[in-house]
Amino acid sequence: MFTPNMPIPSYHQSANGTCNFEKERGMVHILSHFIMNGVCVRWKGRIDLDKLDGIGCLEFDEERAMIENRMLQEQIERYNDRIREYQDKPRAYRNQERGVTDSDLDVKRRLNY
Repeated sequence: MFTPNMPIPSYHQSANGTCNFEKERGMVHILSHFIMNGVCVRWKGRIDLDKLDGIGCLEFDEERAMIENRMLQEQIERYNDRIREYQDKPRAYRNQERGVTDSDLDVKRRLNY
């Protein structure tokens, strides 16, 4: 039977999951978060340390999905800001060449020119 030779607490918890060697003798219980085919999932299972076989299941991880979605929305917002900034630079340059001021642009916008 495999036993960890380093002194560790009852479980090792990282940002990505847990690994518990002491919950059941001869077994390791694992909880791991990852993205599979674009979906945030959580794998929960146990592995027999003698036979190196086990059982587990995948569950939808709603909390991590919300975090990933928030990060995606922030990235899209930054991308759109960069596009707007890129599009405004040539417009400002063209208006400067024509002698159009910001007040002229406001009047044109109000009159729908």
